[in-house]
Amino acid sequence: MNRDSQKDDAKRGARFINRLLPVLALALSFLLIALAVRLNYINTNLANADYERSTQFTQTANDLRYYDEVLTLSATLAVVDPTHDWQQRYEQTVPLLDKAIAAAANPGTETPLATLEKINDELEAMEGAVFTAINHGDTARAVSILKSHEYLTLKDRYAESIAVLTRILHEQSRLTIADIDKREERARTLRKAGLGLVVAVWISVAFNTRKLNRMLHSSNSKLAKLAHFDQLTGIANRTLFRDRLRQSLAVSRRESTQTALLLIDLDNFKSVNDNLGHPMGDKLLELVAHRLSDACRESDTVARLGGDEFAIIATGIKNIKQSSALADKLVTALQRPVKIEGNSIHAQASIGIASFPFDADEPDELFRKADLALYKAKGLGKNTFAYFDNDIESQAKARQQLEQEIDYAIQHNQFELFYQPIVRLSDNTVTGAEALLRWKHPQHGYIAPDTFIPVAEENRAIIPIGRWVYRQACRQHRLWCEKGMPPLNIAVNLSGAQFEDAQLCEDVIATLKNENMKPEHLRLEVTESILMSAQTSASQAINPIDAMERLSREGISIAIDDFGTGYSSLAYLKKLPVNMVKIDRAFIDGLPDDQEDVAITNAILNMSEALHLAVVAEGIETQAQMDYLHAQQCDYAQGYYLAKPMPADQFEVFLLSTLKLAEISPHASASDNNLPLSQQSS
Repeated sequence: MNRDSQKDDAKRGARFINRLLPVLALALSFLLIALAVRLNYINTNLANADYERSTQFTQTANDLRYYDEVLTLSATLAVVDPTHDWQQRYEQTVPLLDKAIAAAANPGTETPLATLEKINDELEAMEGAVFTAINHGDTARAVSILKSHEYLTLKDRYAESIAVLTRILHEQSRLTIADIDKREERARTLRKAGLGLVVAVWISVAFNTRKLNRMLHSSNSKLAKLAHFDQLTGIANRTLFRDRLRQSLAVSRRESTQTALLLIDLDNFKSVNDNLGHPMGDKLLELVAHRLSDACRESDTVARLGGDEFAIIATGIKNIKQSSALADKLVTALQRPVKIEGNSIHAQASIGIASFPFDADEPDELFRKADLALYKAKGLGKNTFAYFDNDIESQAKARQQLEQEIDYAIQHNQFELFYQPIVRLSDNTVTGAEALLRWKHPQHGYIAPDTFIPVAEENRAIIPIGRWVYRQACRQHRLWCEKGMPPLNIAVNLSGAQFEDAQLCEDVIATLKNENMKPEHLRLEVTESILMSAQTSASQAINPIDAMERLSREGISIAIDDFGTGYSSLAYLKKLPVNMVKIDRAFIDGLPDDQEDVAITNAILNMSEALHLAVVAEGIETQAQMDYLHAQQCDYAQGYYLAKPMPADQFEVFLLSTLKLAEISPHASASDNNLPLSQQSS
């Protein structure tokens, strides 16, 4: 019985074990599945984290190079073209570079990173000095800093440190990717160890592997898009544009076809940002990109190069008519009003066109010539297109030469001031003079102001020139007073570009103090258009009207030059801090016979009398003009009929020998019979 019982017990135990083994096997299978799934999940997360860290290493290395280039380029462009606010761009980029440097901090980068931070601090200090020099109008100082051995050496050391740091970061990226590969290999080994019978393990592995691959593919696609497409508009960026341009020229060269490059710049886009805000400007850029894309063929490349500058590569062009048709289509598409948040905006554009192979056979040269054509289009009045031709290049070279000579003239004191008398018509007395800029070129003699002043205004060389003008005029006034001459009123013209100098008012006031000149003896003349534009433009460092009010409070007289050409209203004029208006010579030429000139002149005289403003008539050429203005009780006159502009020494002789000075100085007078001006008094 006991033996039978033992056998039964053994059978029951065997049956139990037989029943238990499948359960244990099943439990073990589920455990293996759970373990495999868990390990695969951990591996995927680790891979994601490592991949992101690897991408961050690469991105940090790229950021360090990119932001350094932005800082250097901002400082350089600030010297070349101060019209844009490069200092603001510089100051916005500095914290981004600091953030990139901080992101590069990890074990292995301590030494090169410390060196990089030290060099970066020194570079920022020197570039800060560049902007300080530019803000003070000392362009030469700014250029000397950027070209200095110390600055260039620091840039070389910075580049070396970046290269070392980049190698370390790329090596860390490579090692991280290698860790991902090793971990994936271990995961595959573990999956194989899962007895192969547990299909669910392989399904899970396959699912997670596919998920990781999809994530990697998606990440690669996003990186590719960021590298080649503009983030705001979605069209090609500058990098992809240059690559497409090289490819297009290669195809055209191989197939003997033409490629047209069209550079597009929005007209007055800055006013949209200034008046409506940058978000509105961004929306306008998006709409412009869409309109350009819709107007082009699928085979064309539409790119945004930066800011409000776009480019189109048109391949397979057969003749110039085809390029013109495309340009016409683009101009028409862009000039249609754009409605953005209730605002109607006209997005007009200027287009410059250059073609391969006629204008250039290399990408950079083709781009340069298209840019020259764009400059020509803007000169034609904007909202149009222009083709490159040899005359454009000749003009560009001549302009570049003139700009260089203007800079040389500033540095070598080639400018002079001439003085043209201003006569009070009531008693024919010289009461003042207008200081007029002259350039005595060592080879070409005196160069007409109309030739060089517009260029100086465009490249902002007029800022240091204008500063020299009012300082020299005040200095000459002091020298005349020291010789016993009466204190005349000196008129000095201000360019609109000079209001980009934030220290303009302070420097004018300091100049008066240094030269011991009373403020009431200085008259600053600004054109009507400058004061009108102050209402709509935010490009100046100081608002012209605010500056005029500040200077007027100091006792300085303010005059509107070329009055009548700016279309200002009477209601607007009475709000300005103005003491005098100068009637533009265009309205004096026809006096007293041209009825339109008579009507305009009389209207200005009556308006000025009502507002208690003095009036100067410019450009007097005849006795008839003098008689008419005297009869209309115009206050002052100026022109070649009275006296031409003359150097300071000649003006001094002119005053002492020919002009009636009794009302200015009781110690200096002349006989009316000997005065050419006295013959013109009534």
